[in-house]
Amino acid sequence: MTTVYGPVQTVVPDGYHGPTNTLWSGHLVTGQRIVTQWNGSALTPGAPTTGGAELNIYATTGGTSLLLQQPVTWGSGGGGTYTLLATWDVRIEVQNGGGISPNGHDTGLLFNCQIDIDPPAGGSYCAYGTEKQPGVQDGVIVTTALIDLMLAALPGGAFLAIGFDALVYYTLQPYRFCASPPADMPVFTQDDYVLGTSIPAPGSLPKWFAALEVVAWPYFCQCKAAPSCSPPPITPPLPGPVTPPPGVPQPPAPILCDGSDICATLNTILRQLGGIEHQLALTRSDVVLIQRQHVPFATVTGTMHAGLTGAGTFAVQGIIGLAVIVTAQPGYLTSDMETPPESFKFGDVTVGTADGYLRKVWIIKTPQLLFPIEGNITTVTYDLEDGVTVSIQELLREP
Repeated sequence: MTTVYGPVQTVVPDGYHGPTNTLWSGHLVTGQRIVTQWNGSALTPGAPTTGGAELNIYATTGGTSLLLQQPVTWGSGGGGTYTLLATWDVRIEVQNGGGISPNGHDTGLLFNCQIDIDPPAGGSYCAYGTEKQPGVQDGVIVTTALIDLMLAALPGGAFLAIGFDALVYYTLQPYRFCASPPADMPVFTQDDYVLGTSIPAPGSLPKWFAALEVVAWPYFCQCKAAPSCSPPPITPPLPGPVTPPPGVPQPPAPILCDGSDICATLNTILRQLGGIEHQLALTRSDVVLIQRQHVPFATVTGTMHAGLTGAGTFAVQGIIGLAVIVTAQPGYLTSDMETPPESFKFGDVTVGTADGYLRKVWIIKTPQLLFPIEGNITTVTYDLEDGVTVSIQELLREP
């Protein structure tokens, strides 16, 4: 089963048979099964209930015909299943059933609406394997023109474009993602965006790259041909649209005007500005991390390793420094009259990673700071003089 839409909160708009109503469209063959579902719904407050909302499956080859109509019972979940009896171009849409009206008819929301498509019973997608299309290179540079081409036939392209624009100049590797049928489209949440914007958060870039590979699959990959006298392979369905999760603003609308040349230029500038905004957000995130690790305004305390004697090792992660406090010492380790006082040597502390250690630091003060320590350090080793007991406090970068 392949998920081609959702699960996502879906608007039931005012009107029907419009492009904005289409949740998914594609070419399906005899025996494939379409499964639609939503786990709850809510009528828009004040909307009149004339006509009734519904989610419908249409066949569009040789004229439009309704294959399955699924009424929406407001406040409840719903859905249905349809198995194709012939090979058709299929469109799945949601509508209010009451026509277009300035007052609205049964407009509302479907919660976690999802559409899945199965191959025919006993079959599978690309049953004989998958491969790159002829002439496709092993590495393809992502450009805005390539993004536009791949999104041209995909509903919700504007929302995907602003995320994909952050990946311009990255390299797609068709030899890798063409080795199998396309994965399901990732599900995006508010955590995948910079707060209050439609810009991808730095940590979500791998998810966006995975989504780009899903969209790119039909343009770079194909099913391997069937052996002689075998039935043809079933091509995986195209992905459905991805819409912003609740709380994430829509991307800026395209600039519309009469002059096609100037409009194309302005829209290119708009796309580039969105990419620059994203790169600035990534740069700021990196600068904040560097500042916290190397020039912090403050530190916070982490784990305290108390009562340490002799020699030993403990693991750390993400520290910026250490504070070593001597809690007991033998009488022969006297201190001088300096401020702060110094002793000859209480012992030494060394930090390192799985690859090795840095130079050891003599502990001659109490408390004594080891600062700054790089964020990749994972091990602390201590070697103390006889009779010396210390506590070592982990110091972490400020949040």
